[in-house]
Amino acid sequence: MSVNIGVIGCGRWGLTHLSTLATLKNEGVISKIFACDTEENKSLIMPSEVDAFFTNWQDMIEAEQLDIIAVVTPPDSHEDISMKLLNQGINLLVEKPLATSFIGATSLLAASQTNGRILSVGYLLRFHSAINLALEKISSGLIGVLERMEFTRITTRAPSKYTDVFQALGIHGLDTACYCFGELEPERVHLSKVQHSSVGKAISAEIIIEFAGHREVNIITAWGGEEEQSTIQFFGEKGILHVDMNNHKDILCESKGELYPIKTKTQQLPLELEWLHMIAMLKGTTIDQKRSFPSHGAILRGVRLIEKITDYAQFEYDNIHDKTN
Repeated sequence: MSVNIGVIGCGRWGLTHLSTLATLKNEGVISKIFACDTEENKSLIMPSEVDAFFTNWQDMIEAEQLDIIAVVTPPDSHEDISMKLLNQGINLLVEKPLATSFIGATSLLAASQTNGRILSVGYLLRFHSAINLALEKISSGLIGVLERMEFTRITTRAPSKYTDVFQALGIHGLDTACYCFGELEPERVHLSKVQHSSVGKAISAEIIIEFAGHREVNIITAWGGEEEQSTIQFFGEKGILHVDMNNHKDILCESKGELYPIKTKTQQLPLELEWLHMIAMLKGTTIDQKRSFPSHGAILRGVRLIEKITDYAQFEYDNIHDKTN
């Protein structure tokens, strides 16, 4: 079965998708790659494996037979583009969040079912080999019952002009927290230490999630940091597991005064594994035979939490500005 894939949006992360797809094409996993961006000069930096470049996605789908399209555009455009593509009968991998509102996300999930299309959302860390190894070791009882997590994602990159830190970075912490605690729904979500840019977008924050049984996750996320930080610590009653999200080779276990590495089973990058899963869903070769990823509940939960947090941060910003003006 030949698989043709398109990518809409060729910014930093869109180019990472294209690079991953180029590898899969060279391995014979996919057949053709097509790219689209409104900036025509992006055509000059395409991987050589890209078969054609377009500046209008409507032209791309009219000209080519596409099995899957990745929507890698700013979050506020996801709903409109994705709805039109689903109604055209195209399977989608949409970067997180699926939509900027709960209603919008619900509509897209309904459209995917109505049209019988696959809809996957880019929760990349669910495919991270080190995170999944940590969960496997927790399940085996290595550090006892998981009581707490600390998730840190700070980047040196400048704040995005298209989105806030919650939609770009914090959403990974929120989804990973729920994923690692067995898809539990949070009982409470606290937001603190929010800093805003000059245009009112949140650029750093601390989020605390509380689950049943006094279990919690502390998420620290920011743009413009002094150094890159991508770490997760899993705290159990008998020890700690340390995950460096830039390291796919091993994790560190801290227990009984000792610190030692545990090797992962694969060093494949999460984005490659995410694409292989998407292609397996297309071919109907996944074990569960589902047509969406993750579950509808997990997708909607992520959108609901981000919408709530973003609204609260905006309310806080507006309230402070009203008092100072």
